[in-house]
Amino acid sequence: MFLEVQSYLPLVLSSCLSYIFLIYSIFSQTDESLSLISWSRVFCLIVNGNNWLFCELFNANFDLILVSFTLFYANFPLFRVKCHKSLEMSLTVFDSDSFLNILNDSLEESDIGSASDFDYVEKSDHGQNLGALYRQKVMYESSDSWIGRDHVCSWNKQVPSKNVRTRAHNIYSGRQGPRSVARRAKTHFEIWSLFKTQDIIDVIVLNTNIYISNIRAKCMREKSAKDTDEDEIKALLGLLLLAGIFRSNLLNLCDFYNTDGTGDEIFSSTMSLQRLRFLLRCLRFDDHATRSERKLQDKLAAIRMVFDRFVKNCTENYMHSPYVTIDEVLLSFKGRCPFRMYIPTKAAKYGIKIFELSDSKAYYVSKMEVYVRKQNEGPYQMDMSPTAVVKRLCSAIVGSGRNITMDNWFMSYPLVEELLKEKLTAVGTLRKNKKHIPAAFIETKHREPNSSLFGYQKNMTLVSYVPKKNKNVILLSSMHHDGSIVSIGQREKPEIVFYNKTKSGVDHVDQLAQFYNTARKIRRWPLAIFFHLLNILVIKASAIHHHNSGESFKRKNFMKSIAFRLLQPYLRSHLECKSLTKKLQLKIETNFEKFYWTKYHSCSECACHICSFYSKLLCMDCAKKAAEDVLDI
Repeated sequence: MFLEVQSYLPLVLSSCLSYIFLIYSIFSQTDESLSLISWSRVFCLIVNGNNWLFCELFNANFDLILVSFTLFYANFPLFRVKCHKSLEMSLTVFDSDSFLNILNDSLEESDIGSASDFDYVEKSDHGQNLGALYRQKVMYESSDSWIGRDHVCSWNKQVPSKNVRTRAHNIYSGRQGPRSVARRAKTHFEIWSLFKTQDIIDVIVLNTNIYISNIRAKCMREKSAKDTDEDEIKALLGLLLLAGIFRSNLLNLCDFYNTDGTGDEIFSSTMSLQRLRFLLRCLRFDDHATRSERKLQDKLAAIRMVFDRFVKNCTENYMHSPYVTIDEVLLSFKGRCPFRMYIPTKAAKYGIKIFELSDSKAYYVSKMEVYVRKQNEGPYQMDMSPTAVVKRLCSAIVGSGRNITMDNWFMSYPLVEELLKEKLTAVGTLRKNKKHIPAAFIETKHREPNSSLFGYQKNMTLVSYVPKKNKNVILLSSMHHDGSIVSIGQREKPEIVFYNKTKSGVDHVDQLAQFYNTARKIRRWPLAIFFHLLNILVIKASAIHHHNSGESFKRKNFMKSIAFRLLQPYLRSHLECKSLTKKLQLKIETNFEKFYWTKYHSCSECACHICSFYSKLLCMDCAKKAAEDVLDI
């Protein structure tokens, strides 16, 4: 071992000394530099044909070491052969103007003009010698195009000639708004039923009853663990909506049942506190007995059936506008979950990440996908790369000419190329480590604030915008094809900042969901996802109602109308219970009349017209007396 190290010692020392002489010769302005170069030549001859070690020892340093490599290459043909590959790899990460100037001078003043010297020059992988590659770099700034750091992707500096016709991928084909049945839905509850369909309610009722039957033997009173039904589940959803309307979703359930005047009568009139807690604890969306087997192939097995059916209903009932947004939402959850994420930039920090496709104008979410990390082999194993996620979310809008806005986690040059093949355009920010971006687009030191640098291809535009000193934003668009500048206040921004207008589609939906949030503090992640679906459902339903009616309304009143309609069947069946106390019966009747009073001349059940000639108006007091008389009869 000692002999082996000793044999390399002269090689290392000679390489280090030659490196020192070369560095000094670069910065020296006297005639000594020529003699130093000669001494460097001597030391390199001592090293003989093993100069590859010199490259490997100092290959990690880019600036000064690379200049030394250049002078070695220009002056020593033997060294040129040995370090060819290492030098070419180093140049791919170095684009300094000073280096190019030194390189050009060294190539002109060196003695490599003889034919014998060029016998040692090897061809590069691109079919050209390294000297030609250097000269190409020298001409880099003066050419008509920018070259990406991959040395393949080229961006023209000149704006391409404008076509008279609109490009095919920018032509939107389709209509916007509700589809078929959703277009004919008029009442609030009809629109709600488009998403929370009967099959979803049946799945919840069935699996909740299965779980109740399994734990009934453990309950102290079997009467308190009775099975649930469709009306009771709808009433539970109605109470959750009311809690969200009052913005008291995090309030203790006991506070809703206070008898000191601070409670809410609608809760105590609908069901007892014990029953409400019991239903929330037993709410299930799959068969618990077979879950362990299904979890081997699907981590989302606990709510997969309900989630997929809900997403399918969302896709079938609405057609997006020409502009959609893809982004991620972090659903706040701190309990145990196999795919819980930690994202410090999000407000929730910990939670479940969900990818969503949302309309940028109507804020309608049509496609969702839960990020469950890596799945086992099976039907639910999917590629979770950004490109694969975007293609799955956009599967329903392929060929429509829509534009997709996304952030730098999703956006990439290959993705835009694939979307163009599907007749979809994209606008988004790019991370600066992408190899298709030219080095000049990343540089910010010598650029003025509010300046823009454009690069063009046939179907894409790349722009580097400097909003303030020493900071830039890089955007890629297949929708824009010129360098138009828009004046916004005192700032001049490129037209591609259209990205700012459409990037918040998913974020705005998340803000709306948090304002009237129905989610409660729970430890079960399937229930957390279900609460999120409930929040999204109300926003979708309000978007369809606004499109069908054309009227402006408050989402709070819309939610209240749906909540009372969900409570109505259960309250009616509750009145038929013989064991119901007179006090509770009167309370339900009072609330029932108050909540379901309508000014429309149609039946709320069958939508039949009510003739004003055969109807009679009553005040609340007379309506109570009439109800009591009917009950006495």
